[in-house]
Amino acid sequence: MSTLCLVPHQTLAQKWRQSSLREDGELRPFSIAGLVSSLLKDEGIPYRENRLLEQLTIGEVIGQHQQDLTCFAPLVNFPGFMQDLHRLFGEISAQPSLLDKVVPQYSAEIQLLYTAYYKRLLSLGVWDQTTQLRKAIDCWPSSRLRQTVNQIELYYLGELNSLEQEFLALLCQDVPVVPKEFASSAAVVSLSVAKSPEDEVRAIAKQLHAVLAAGGEPNDYAVVFPQLAIYLPIIMPVFSEYQIPWTTPTPSLAHVPIGKSIVTLLQASLTNWPKVTLGQLTIPGWGLPFVLDQQARRAWKLAPGVSGLAAWQELLTAHTGWSDVLGLLQQVKRNQKPLPCSTHVANVLQLLETFNPHRWPASSEQQMGTHLLAWDGIQQICQGLSLSEQLLSYPQFVTMFQTACSNYILPQTRSFHQRVSVSSLESAVGMGYKTLYIAGMIEGVFPKPAIRDWLTMEVTNTNSQKLYDQLCLSARKVEVSYPLADFEGKPNIASPLFNPNDLASKAMDVPRISPLLQRGVQPVVLVDTSIRDLIRRLLLSRQLSVSRLNLYLDCPYRFFCSQILQLAVDEVSDDEITASQEGQLLHEALRRFWQQEAKTPITEILTNCYQEAGQFLTRRVVRMLTAFNQKDTKLVINSGYRPTHLEYPFRDIKVETDYGTVSLHGVIDRIDQNRDGNYIIYDYKLGKNPTTKEVLAGENLQLQVYLLAAEQFLQGDVVGLSFYCIKDGARNGVWYEDTHRDVGLTRRNAGILPADEWNILQDVFMQTLQRYLHRIFAGEFPIAPRKPEVCTYCPYSSICRKEGCG
Repeated sequence: MSTLCLVPHQTLAQKWRQSSLREDGELRPFSIAGLVSSLLKDEGIPYRENRLLEQLTIGEVIGQHQQDLTCFAPLVNFPGFMQDLHRLFGEISAQPSLLDKVVPQYSAEIQLLYTAYYKRLLSLGVWDQTTQLRKAIDCWPSSRLRQTVNQIELYYLGELNSLEQEFLALLCQDVPVVPKEFASSAAVVSLSVAKSPEDEVRAIAKQLHAVLAAGGEPNDYAVVFPQLAIYLPIIMPVFSEYQIPWTTPTPSLAHVPIGKSIVTLLQASLTNWPKVTLGQLTIPGWGLPFVLDQQARRAWKLAPGVSGLAAWQELLTAHTGWSDVLGLLQQVKRNQKPLPCSTHVANVLQLLETFNPHRWPASSEQQMGTHLLAWDGIQQICQGLSLSEQLLSYPQFVTMFQTACSNYILPQTRSFHQRVSVSSLESAVGMGYKTLYIAGMIEGVFPKPAIRDWLTMEVTNTNSQKLYDQLCLSARKVEVSYPLADFEGKPNIASPLFNPNDLASKAMDVPRISPLLQRGVQPVVLVDTSIRDLIRRLLLSRQLSVSRLNLYLDCPYRFFCSQILQLAVDEVSDDEITASQEGQLLHEALRRFWQQEAKTPITEILTNCYQEAGQFLTRRVVRMLTAFNQKDTKLVINSGYRPTHLEYPFRDIKVETDYGTVSLHGVIDRIDQNRDGNYIIYDYKLGKNPTTKEVLAGENLQLQVYLLAAEQFLQGDVVGLSFYCIKDGARNGVWYEDTHRDVGLTRRNAGILPADEWNILQDVFMQTLQRYLHRIFAGEFPIAPRKPEVCTYCPYSSICRKEGCG
């Protein structure tokens, strides 16, 4: 007889199973998914598990029923929509009553697609996870495993859906169940606070380096993040610097050289081979495996921005290497009429015959292994696509192929070397590490906020507290950390799971200025020199964001409460999208539009952005951004100034003051350049633009700082600084007189400056910045809002008690 041990994930089950084999034990560890797979295998039931085919089938049934769709018609070509359907269909299959909760106007179309989806999967012999689970429920009572199990040890299993709960209840019928914990007592937990995410990762790397140098085993340590993806660009260089052996996350096929170059090749054929894509296709190590000498690369660099293979052949064929590249590009078959998916696949496979994976350069056996895995992945995708019976246009096929490559995760390369585990929180549960580092624990990220599904309007809540408790039972020692500022320098708030007393003991050594928080106190100038010295040290020791500095101009006392006292602000959760969230989504849509060289309709990009954020896209927003985009695109075409820098971050902009050097940072929404390198700086506004008078009077500092930043990395001359209103397309700012007509302005527009005023603009802006910083250092924080509306949404109105504010 044996003990069935149920654990939260298969990695833990495999670890315990190996230990059980070494000890000749009767412990049978399984995760729910692992147990399902084992039962179906033991019963000899033939089925195919293929997540790729599931995703491709979604696209196929949408294409087949496209004429029957009304509500979903604008969304059918968006990968994000297909991913949402794939998730929803799995949830409905596990809990059929969920179909009754679908938003009424979507219900008929969801039912149509859902039925067609599972009918098609059945014909392919593909079982998704829900279908496998239902069959396992049928198999369990008569299975061999059930006959040998005389006890169940039940550990924390994480979030289970209704069907998984049904399966668990069946397993526990008529069998003694012993609830178990991963440890008898919680780990020793310590909390630390870093200035920034980079400092946080660097501190962890330093500790890991020390313990490994002292003889520690890498497998005994793990680092987990609630948002691993955003930390990876920091982890990679820092861990490399400290020589930390770690498990790098497996990339998707679209992000390795072979996959990326094939996808880029197909996309380029859609856009008639633009210059920038031709360059990407020949990047050493990431492009196609052709060797171009320096003269050939120079020929491409100096070539005009033509399009079409005939034009490129005329310009480049004479140079060594380019004849081979262009000869290959001619083999790409772009059919004008819809063809069976299998025909498109045959054309790709014929193209792939040219690319033996050994032709790609590899600096190590591991990199060659990645090439071989990528090659195998492309073959699997082609095999899956060839099963589709759908007629596809060439652009539709390219989109489906690109989506498949993005969703295909390469298998983890095997290694006998021990490595520090770097993963999500859930993967560390129960693993029994010596030390577990949990980083990035900030409010809004952990616990995860409730999410409202746009298709069912159901709110999903997660039990983050329980997950955190289990992590504290999964290691001897747990080191929890969070950064005081995010990647853009904006303040973070620690996860509300932490004890405020613990936070106070671990926070930066900054004395609190609590006596000034008494209601009714209205400081004009701080007379206490020790407090002024503290403020100076605080501001000189960190990067100050432009948006935070602008708070001082809106109201000095608000700046004082926010940046000096660092008072926490209670945010009221709301199902409706906030103005800030809407602005961020519109910014992101515009960034993607110009990043993709205006090749994708703005409505398609906007819909994707809102879907990814789980927000409902209104007609008002669609009409507003479409009108702005049309006007903006026309301006770009007519002026010759094209967007070249989008959401461009900058740091370390130095402003000298009598008290020391202040460093500023921020993000420039957009910079447009012409052929000569001259440029215009734009800052998008969703509401009303600041006026030109306010810009020149120094009542808004964003454009001033952006100019100082741009001059450090751009070689051309600035010819305009402007706020750009998304609602009406208005541009308010300052413009160089000699070039203002080139950018669609006339003398009637405000802010046209002659050369003598324009040439001293940078000095004037610097003096304005120095003047405001001097006031801050001098302790000047009067309750003096610049406009009455500043008080309307001020979170500190109950403190200042200005008449009409609180």
